[in-house]
Order: sequence, then C-alpha cells, then structure tokens
Amino acid sequence: MVLLGEVLALPGLVDPKGIVLIRFSKSIGLSDPTGVELSAILEACILFQSSPWVERYKLVIESDSFVSVKWIANPCAAPANFFQIASKCSALCLESD
Repeated sequence: MVLLGEVLALPGLVDPKGIVLIRFSKSIGLSDPTGVELSAILEACILFQSSPWVERYKLVIESDSFVSVKWIANPCAAPANFFQIASKCSALCLESD
C-alpha cells in the first residue's frame, strides 16, 4: 500500500527477542513511504544516541526499504529532497559503530 499525504510514523526500538523497548510516534507532515522510513530511522537513531544503551550496545537498523538503506549507506545517491535526512541518518548510524 502506498500512502501519500499527512502521515504519522509509528516505529519502535526492539531488542533481539523482538520485545519493544521504546515505541514512538511523530507527525512528519507530507511524505511518501521512503520519506516516512527515513524519518523513522532518523528518530530511532536520535533516541538511541541519547539513551544509556549507546555505551553498551550497537544499533542495528532493520528496514524493508532497500532504497532507504542504500541512501543511508551512500547519501550522495539520494535525490536532493532526501539528501539531508539520509546524511543525518548516515552520520548517526556511523556514530554508533
């Protein structure tokens, strides 16, 4: 299903057993599915970086969006309208390595 319009991202951080540690929602305005995915990844990275878990654990991002993962790995491959958010995600993901 493709949704275009005002969206509310409802992702979360889960442990290896699939137990939800943090669930969050945030209105991100108008976006397409890739924009929603990137926004959710960015929010998860920000939450993780500000948590006590950052000292003891690595953040593993799982996504069904190949495009989002590709753009986070190489923000220069993202179109101009997604470059900034892909760059922020990339910086935060690399920071947690």
